[in-house]
Amino acid sequence: MTTQVLSQLNIRLDSGVKRAGEAVLAKEGTNPTALVRALWQKIARGAADLHQVEEVLGLRTKAETVGDDASEKLTAMRRGRALFAEGLTTLGIDPAHVSPPPDTSDADLYAEALVDRLEERGLW
Repeated sequence: MTTQVLSQLNIRLDSGVKRAGEAVLAKEGTNPTALVRALWQKIARGAADLHQVEEVLGLRTKAETVGDDASEKLTAMRRGRALFAEGLTTLGIDPAHVSPPPDTSDADLYAEALVDRLEERGLW
């Protein structure tokens, strides 16, 4: 059995803001510890997640986020693919049996959609 090592985080903030925030959290059925743990887990995923949190909190603009390093975007894409594969596995689907959609041009997809619509109306 492994023992989990915990760390403590201490912050200082205005007591009025603290009370008001705790009241909202309690009303919504959560607490500061749960919220900060979730926040730290999100940030620990990488710089892209940190930037997303900063944007939500108004500490970073969307324009600043768009200019992020390409390697961060590649890391986020890889993490997304891994999460997708993990989700498939959770659902009992072998990721090896899932293939990407065929390369079809937008024009072909549009034409197929038009034909489908005409068939639905009995016009094709």
